[in-house]
Amino acid sequence: SFYLHEQAGRYYFSTTPNLNRALAVRMDNLTPEQLAQAEWEALRQQVGGQKMKTFIWPGSSADIPDDEAPKLLIFREADPQQMQEFMRNKGQTPRVHRNTLFFLAPLPTDRARFDQLLRRHLAIAELKQQKTLVLTPEQRQTLERDAKQTERDLQEQLGHLYRQLYLPGANGLSDLDLGIPTHGVDQKLDVRAYERLRNEGRLVERLAPLVIKERYLANRDYVETQQLAESGSRAPGEMLAVSRQVWENAIAEGVRQGLFGLGELDEQGQPRCLYFNESPTVGLAGREVIIRAQVCKAQRVAQEHAAESGGVGIGYGGRQETNRAERTEDMPDESYSPVIGGSSKSAYANLRMSFDLPLGKVSSLLGLLNLLQKRFNALHITIEAKDGAMGEDELEDKVRETFRQMQIDPDISY
Repeated sequence: SFYLHEQAGRYYFSTTPNLNRALAVRMDNLTPEQLAQAEWEALRQQVGGQKMKTFIWPGSSADIPDDEAPKLLIFREADPQQMQEFMRNKGQTPRVHRNTLFFLAPLPTDRARFDQLLRRHLAIAELKQQKTLVLTPEQRQTLERDAKQTERDLQEQLGHLYRQLYLPGANGLSDLDLGIPTHGVDQKLDVRAYERLRNEGRLVERLAPLVIKERYLANRDYVETQQLAESGSRAPGEMLAVSRQVWENAIAEGVRQGLFGLGELDEQGQPRCLYFNESPTVGLAGREVIIRAQVCKAQRVAQEHAAESGGVGIGYGGRQETNRAERTEDMPDESYSPVIGGSSKSAYANLRMSFDLPLGKVSSLLGLLNLLQKRFNALHITIEAKDGAMGEDELEDKVRETFRQMQIDPDISY
């Protein structure tokens, strides 16, 4: 057989095969199945799996775990409708942790260029394995050089192609472009997606305890820690901690700093503070709750008073004496009408009370004071203590210090 060759603008026939022609023929004869398999293999080399669980071209939502860990799903084509289906369901059951799925898809404008490069890469690999094809040493060297170059180009072009990232949100999916990868930097696809999600604030490796306080305890006395740990994974669009350890570390640090306390719900469903300004053991399970600092302070003060008087303290292993009406929250009651002032038919603009407080009833008084503060803009309290004694050290360390923590400057006379 003779093959047509071209050199320096002149054409001639030779028994040596034309390398370019041989490549073109093999590129044209590649099947879609061969191309898909080669693309999948190339993707597998571009996934490390160290940052996120990664799934290449998943076929069914049933194959994707429904847990709190972030997951990257790589689609061969951008299909928002199928992505939504994966978010909503795990097989035949509704998916619980919908905010853990992130999707990576090709940019359509780069598909043709990548497919052409992939065809050339496969054709070169076939020619190298062709034992019956007689090639000159120069042609063999050319094949070897082109094979290495197309392998490098293929991995680089994968980063150009697979760069459209889709994120779950409250109103559906949003997308962002990862951009063209930096030349010469070998960064896996899942790592690029992970770093972008982290920079966007969607994935967090560390939580500031102050954020927990302001975001979750601004208008409530306590929050169950298990709900906190699962909140990011369940609600699309929320920030997602990369692991439960992130929540454990942040809660423990917040308790040590005194930003909030850690405890549990008692039999009546009320928070009992167990750790405050100390190192806690965080479980993120059961009836464990984080508690507003004001509540923990009030419980400790009440416990100290009860211990001194022989009564029963609040929390710390003892029985909590308050009920839901006696919560020490300071947020406004949205159901309260200032005109009606509760369920009574008459409204009182001013109240004055005078009474003797029996021993062991401090915790009951806290609920009443909280109710009065909700109903009246000004609450003035006068305490007269007699028939006892208190040293200067105790007055300074316990009484004045308590007022300082509440940012109150009292008028104390002796």
